[in-house]
Amino acid sequence: MKRFIAILFVLGETIANISANYELKEVAASQAYISGGGRAIEDVHLSPLMAKMTASLQTVGSLANDDGPLPPGEDTAVATEVSNTSLLWTKYISLSGYDGPPVEDTFRDRINPFWLQFEPPSPVAHYALGFVYFLMMVWGLFGNVLVIFMFFKFKSLRTPANYLVINLAVADFLIMLEAPIFVYNSYHLGPAFGNTFCTIYSLLGAIGGTVAIMTLTMISVDRYNVVVYPLNPNRSTTRLKVMLMIVFTWIYALVFSLMPALEIGLSRYTPEGFLTACSFDYLDRGWDARVFMFMYFVFAWVIPFLTISYCYVAILRVVIGAGSIQSSKNKNKQEVKLAVVVIGIIGLWFIAWTPYAVVAMLGVFGYEHLLTPLGSMIPAILAKTASCIDPYFYAMNHPRFRQELRKMFGKEQDMNHSQYQTSRYTRNASRNDSDAGPNERVQLGRAPGKDADPIPAVSSSVAQPNYSQNLASNRKGGLQRAQSSISAADDTSLSCSIDLTETQPNNH
Repeated sequence: MKRFIAILFVLGETIANISANYELKEVAASQAYISGGGRAIEDVHLSPLMAKMTASLQTVGSLANDDGPLPPGEDTAVATEVSNTSLLWTKYISLSGYDGPPVEDTFRDRINPFWLQFEPPSPVAHYALGFVYFLMMVWGLFGNVLVIFMFFKFKSLRTPANYLVINLAVADFLIMLEAPIFVYNSYHLGPAFGNTFCTIYSLLGAIGGTVAIMTLTMISVDRYNVVVYPLNPNRSTTRLKVMLMIVFTWIYALVFSLMPALEIGLSRYTPEGFLTACSFDYLDRGWDARVFMFMYFVFAWVIPFLTISYCYVAILRVVIGAGSIQSSKNKNKQEVKLAVVVIGIIGLWFIAWTPYAVVAMLGVFGYEHLLTPLGSMIPAILAKTASCIDPYFYAMNHPRFRQELRKMFGKEQDMNHSQYQTSRYTRNASRNDSDAGPNERVQLGRAPGKDADPIPAVSSSVAQPNYSQNLASNRKGGLQRAQSSISAADDTSLSCSIDLTETQPNNH
């Protein structure tokens, strides 16, 4: 299996090389073909390619003998590389203005020589990035801690689906714990925390980032099941299903995060960019490391992105189709609202995580010459912004979170006044309905005990019989799915939380 994956990887790289070099060689190959009667194409264009392919396949074949002795001269090459890294590091650290504690040799040996060929960043660049990370840390920690605190303080928030929101908050909290290490290193203009904290920094980012990505994927799947299949009991959100989803996200993250930390041969964690942050060594030219990074890219970016996009586009289509039973004004309002939400969710995820994925793939496929230290740090910042925005986007805009937040900050009186006004309006409307006769009486607001099934208020007595007929038809099953989808779209939790329709808030 290992050899098969490596062969696929080699084929992908070869195709990329053909695409990159074909235009440059096409003219020369054509001229050689004319002058040499057709045999020169093999010499000019195909021979170097076949030689490279043969060498790559020979390297793949050596994967089965990872534990074998080094080829002749390999130990000398390794010693030379270590010596060159030491010289580059000495020059780099002397020009950087680093004023922290002495850096261990073990940390120096982890640095990819690629980063040492650049001039050290200026103190202004270090301080600026450190300040940005500090602001993100304060904003992100406050939001995620507040969400976690509210979840455990208010029992009304402990619905099965909201457990995924809390899992996302915990993952984002772990990511924000990286910030103090980065800020301290930036203040000292270099890797002041050293080797151990480089591993800790990388683990926090890898575990938290992967759990966050997979949790967002689980949230999209849960929303998809609630809106697209509202009447299917097998797709309902239960506490057991949610717990299994959460366990899956952590196992998924630990599999990819612990292997580089243990340095079992697939990859390792290494300083990157300004050497004040650490991550996967996507510049490692070894085949094991490159295959690992490519597989991580597929499982932590490609699959989640496709899943999230499919689920939210399907939600949008269902609600737009269901909106045909409403008035044109309400339908257009819901369609625009939901379209903005879908674009926002997919766009936020894409903007946050794609730049860093591109940086990693440039290193994996040998285009590291396009990278710079600053060019790797900015995508890392974008990835951290998701951890700052998620608690406000997925939790704070949820109606129940907002309600409990108002209570916690002393806004309960205003809320009670609003409830009094609503109750007064309902009593007056019911009194008016009683004069219209039993056949025209309609309940306003929501049905008792069914928060997820809002019943539209009817303002005219003429419309009441038609509404009663429609409601009866819905109960027969003809429009139940559409009505449930519209209910989900009307609930603002669709835009900011996974608790879409609250069809089974007490489901265990």
